[in-house]
Amino acid sequence: MTRPLSPSALVRAAKHEDAVQISEILLYYAPLVVTDRDSPWAQEIFAGSTVEAVRARLSDTSYVFLCAERDSRITGIISLHDNKAIAHFFVRDGCRGQRIGSALWQNARELSLSKGNDVAIDVKSTLEAEPIYRHFGFEAVGEPQSQDGVHFVPMRFRFPSAVG
Repeated sequence: MTRPLSPSALVRAAKHEDAVQISEILLYYAPLVVTDRDSPWAQEIFAGSTVEAVRARLSDTSYVFLCAERDSRITGIISLHDNKAIAHFFVRDGCRGQRIGSALWQNARELSLSKGNDVAIDVKSTLEAEPIYRHFGFEAVGEPQSQDGVHFVPMRFRFPSAVG
């Protein structure tokens, strides 16, 4: 699956060769997601952001990574776990405002549908990202929470066929 974003950008399935760039993005955002770097969950987030951990997840069939690419540089990523939850969703700072996040979300949503999920996709959204998820059609399904130094809002996108 590849979809053009602009004449020089596209969304595609991530490859093992992308692990270094994906890790760079994850390690950049990890400190912004956690408030207590020493907490167990924070340690898990940092450990899961290494190149080796990204390579392992790229080989793990329970994860699907999509990336936006422009001029051989990954500008954003989204990953689904078990075809029902967003595990990662980030766009590089200098690339925001270019509809990269929208393209990644649209591709992930379509991929989830094509793999048989016509019910819902969940995410533990950071407080800062909550408005973006709402823009994409997610709704909060609980109050803001804090777990092991990570603040989040549990959110869910319901496919139109599942609403009603």
